[in-house]
Amino acid sequence: MAKSSSTSNSKPWPWAFLIALTVIIIIESLVVVFDERFYYPPFNNLRMKVKNEISRSADRHYDVLILGDSFNLTGLDPALLTADTELSAFNYGTFAVNSVITSYVLLRNSLKKKGPKPRYLIIGYLDYIPQFSKDYIYKKYAHTLFDFKQGNIGVFTAEFGPALGLKFLIPTLKHQGYFLLNAKPTPPEKIRAVRQSVSDKRGFYEWHAEREFDGNIDYINTDDEFYVTPYFEKYIRKILTLCARNDIKVLYIMPTVVPELDKRLTAAGRRAAYMAYLRGLKEEYPNMDIIYPAVQLSDPRLYTDQDHLNARGGAVLSDMARGWLRGASGPAE
Repeated sequence: MAKSSSTSNSKPWPWAFLIALTVIIIIESLVVVFDERFYYPPFNNLRMKVKNEISRSADRHYDVLILGDSFNLTGLDPALLTADTELSAFNYGTFAVNSVITSYVLLRNSLKKKGPKPRYLIIGYLDYIPQFSKDYIYKKYAHTLFDFKQGNIGVFTAEFGPALGLKFLIPTLKHQGYFLLNAKPTPPEKIRAVRQSVSDKRGFYEWHAEREFDGNIDYINTDDEFYVTPYFEKYIRKILTLCARNDIKVLYIMPTVVPELDKRLTAAGRRAAYMAYLRGLKEEYPNMDIIYPAVQLSDPRLYTDQDHLNARGGAVLSDMARGWLRGASGPAE
């Protein structure tokens, strides 16, 4: 008797494939459910995630926004900045070298909300940040953008291409496999403490606040010519254009470094070239002022390393920015 065609044509299921697929689905699901448990010290990405949430929160409005890289993140304390004023401020600075595009999306998020709009923006980038290309950012630091994806996937996909947009859909890529390397997830109370710290300190990060500069300097690329990539140019102009359209006054702080390194950068022409670039932007965006506090921050004891301020240095910088907010001092170029 002939066997039925359905029986004769059937093939065994690829069980190895199905088992592997099931394991992948389980792992990806666990990452979604326990997302924040996979953050580990120093919790930089978690802080960025919280800042993105705050920038999109309908009930969080600030008069002063601080944007930029780690120089502003660790050097401008909103509490000192707005002391004895009726202004409110939040520090949206980030450690990541992709900070120009994240600055843009954080500002964009803040302006899309209903309610009071920011009146002032303080921004600035260390002189090597404008030299990072889009390709370099995508290859080396795209994973740091995962914590800004909520509400901003369109911006990142348009800039870096659909491949990054697809990666956003794979939860494990966000954490770069860290959850597989650490069998003991971060305790929930630690995660809550970091979240609370970002909120209480209004984004400010006290990084080695009491440590003084130890004299070690990295001279890599200090003698190279200063230049600005099209990637940086695109987003700094987007930021300044948003501010001009929304009547936001801008203070661009050209970051300082320890005096010995500053001499090297000055001799190479990098300082003059950077200032010339900023002055060119100011001609196009008259709502922008520039401060270069090299004289006020010329003591190496005000630094925690070659290009970040400690608590004493941050107090000086915050006081200068407060003077600008009050209108007590003009731009010191």
